[in-house]
Amino acid sequence: MDSRSVSLLRYLIEEYIESASPVGSKTLVSHYPLAISPATARHIMGELEAEGYIAQPHTSAGRIPTEKAYHFYVAELRRELKVVRFREAKRHRIEAVFSREEDEFRDTLSELARVLAEETYQTVLITPPAHLDELLMQGLKYLFSEPEFESQAEAVRLARFIDEASDVFHAFDVPFEEDVSIFIGSENPIHHGCALVVAPYRRRNTGRGMVGILGPTRMDYARNISLVRYAAELLNR
Repeated sequence: MDSRSVSLLRYLIEEYIESASPVGSKTLVSHYPLAISPATARHIMGELEAEGYIAQPHTSAGRIPTEKAYHFYVAELRRELKVVRFREAKRHRIEAVFSREEDEFRDTLSELARVLAEETYQTVLITPPAHLDELLMQGLKYLFSEPEFESQAEAVRLARFIDEASDVFHAFDVPFEEDVSIFIGSENPIHHGCALVVAPYRRRNTGRGMVGILGPTRMDYARNISLVRYAAELLNR
């Protein structure tokens, strides 16, 4: 893929992450530094669609990213080692969670899940290291409020998957040597309309656990990868 196509695809994905609406060529040309005409943008979008990176919903003339596009986008983020720097207030709020005594660690995890959910407006999943059959979950209301799950049918379908989330989350085989793993769409057994960013942690001598953020495939991957990585680093201390 040439550099113009990479830039256009990246901007289209980021616009869709922000707006949750199909993206047209005029929006891309007017809002982003592409330095091309709308006609050229349409031509590139046609090529990207033919290659399976974007699709056209039947109700709109705009395009949306496919699962293939999100995989490409995440690979680009990781290749560039892109990190989102948090505001100091956000960093301090997360670090303050760890002011409790070690024997209150489960409460620390519950508070961490709540804080991460409030900071990302997404669902946070954490397994405590000494209780691998337990799953702490915060922020489900944010997931159900996403436009992807507005219909009753989709909400019911999502609820059924959430009921089984504990068993599924524990079944993930996340290599400890990888700081962050990402499961997008069809490879995410919790729900194929969602993405999961997850990292393992090891708490001294109490065993291993996991911390993850669950959201729509249209999630802010750069931010969520950085937050999950940072949370795991704090939990490893």
